[in-house]
Amino acid sequence: MMKRLLAAGSICVFLFLGVIGCGGESMAGYQKIPAAEAKNMMDKGGVTVVDVRREEEYKTGHIPEAVLLTNETIGNEPPALLPDKNAVILVYCRSGVRSRQASEKLIKLGYKKVFDMGGIKDWPYDVVT
Repeated sequence: MMKRLLAAGSICVFLFLGVIGCGGESMAGYQKIPAAEAKNMMDKGGVTVVDVRREEEYKTGHIPEAVLLTNETIGNEPPALLPDKNAVILVYCRSGVRSRQASEKLIKLGYKKVFDMGGIKDWPYDVVT
């Protein structure tokens, strides 16, 4: 009986620590979201949409109200275009590779609410030129 209680208690402790650990990781990182969720967030307002492609790509078509901040220019200092580290930031590129890289960099710079919406190639909504 005592062994069963000890085993059950151990399992509970490990599960509890696992939940706490996972929760901490998700809070410290960015979130990958689909286009529909990103569009919903944009429609509600209060977000900054960041295009991390090169300028020539941006000019061929970008999401309305998106600001251009190329992935290559995100370095060791917070970008001047993003002064509020608590702002909701939606990041995209062409296919999702650079948006992931940029999202990781922004988190390392201390931004708290970064959402990687992947690539514009998967964006079924309007774009502007």
